[in-house]
Amino acid sequence: MLFIVDKVRKVEDLELLNTIPEDYLDKLKLNIPDHLLKLFADCIRLFLIKADIPKEEIETITEKLYQRRFTDMFNVQFSIKEIREDARKEGMQEGMKEGMKEGMKEGMKEGMKEGMKEGRKESAIEIARKLLYKGMSIKDISDTTGLNEEFIKQLDNGIDEGIMKPI
Repeated sequence: MLFIVDKVRKVEDLELLNTIPEDYLDKLKLNIPDHLLKLFADCIRLFLIKADIPKEEIETITEKLYQRRFTDMFNVQFSIKEIREDARKEGMQEGMKEGMKEGMKEGMKEGMKEGMKEGRKESAIEIARKLLYKGMSIKDISDTTGLNEEFIKQLDNGIDEGIMKPI
């Protein structure tokens, strides 16, 4: 049994423990003397520490050893895999939730920035229309509003042709 447990190097290797026949564990329970039980538990503990099994799980397993519950002592081990998988899934969900929250925050920030930029542009266009209507030169309007002269010329043509109505 120690040789099999020694082959456990990582959580995925715990499947090896399924290869131990149940009747072997029953016989082991009857045949292992009390004075060797602690040594056996210590060996199992070291192998499991080496396999990076969580401390709480190791304690549960060794406690079952002392109670001579050999047949179900590794049932906890197999639940570790499930616990880690559940923790991984939970971590992913939490990460996605945080990511979405951060994404929404960033999106709102970018949206507001874009909205303000668009608002300033619309405001500049409105001012340019009014100044064109009042007869101000395209160059002066461009200097005042920050809009490029070509765009203002297009606005001026739109007002002249009656496409846009002056504000």
